[in-house]
Amino acid sequence: MILKDKPPVSDNLIKKRINRIVTEQCGYEQNVADVISNLYSYMRSKKLRGGCHALSSALYVALSELNQKPVLWIGECQLEGKKPFDHSWISIDNQVIDLAIYVPLTEMINSVSGPVIFGIDAVTMKPSMVTYGLNTGLPLDLDTDHVVRTPFFEYMSNFPMQRGGLWSVVQQILPSQNQTSAEILVKKYADVRRNLCEVTPNE
Repeated sequence: MILKDKPPVSDNLIKKRINRIVTEQCGYEQNVADVISNLYSYMRSKKLRGGCHALSSALYVALSELNQKPVLWIGECQLEGKKPFDHSWISIDNQVIDLAIYVPLTEMINSVSGPVIFGIDAVTMKPSMVTYGLNTGLPLDLDTDHVVRTPFFEYMSNFPMQRGGLWSVVQQILPSQNQTSAEILVKKYADVRRNLCEVTPNE
């Protein structure tokens, strides 16, 4: 089945809203907004569907390089009225950032949510309706279980859709003044572990 993206608003408007949420509403520096916006552009240009594990990993490293303190989560999420699903996202100051949820693997664009930026749905500009960090007791799906068991640096290095792996994506989305070689990044983030979320992260 081929899914045709029909964005409810333009990508340019989404990026303007990302900038507004990050800088004006939440008070973070412009470079934080730029990194998130750059990753959104990467996701859309590559037509990347269901890329939550990859995008959250790259965003975790990029925002860490900007001296932010993101937390990398993996677990279950749910939109009311839909089945729970395994997912990855990051949070800063207990607020969710999740670009991939906008373009699910097997559903139409925006069928679950717009991009979630510090807890705000960038399509509706209202708080996200997605519950992050459920604990249904169901086992992780095979793909998610594989991601949990794979060392972070290995997952980053072996991403098949980008030469140089996700380290290359990090370099693409970071400002020029924050560039670091892939070799240094691998060493710096060699011991990163994903947080398997069993409760909502802001509880």
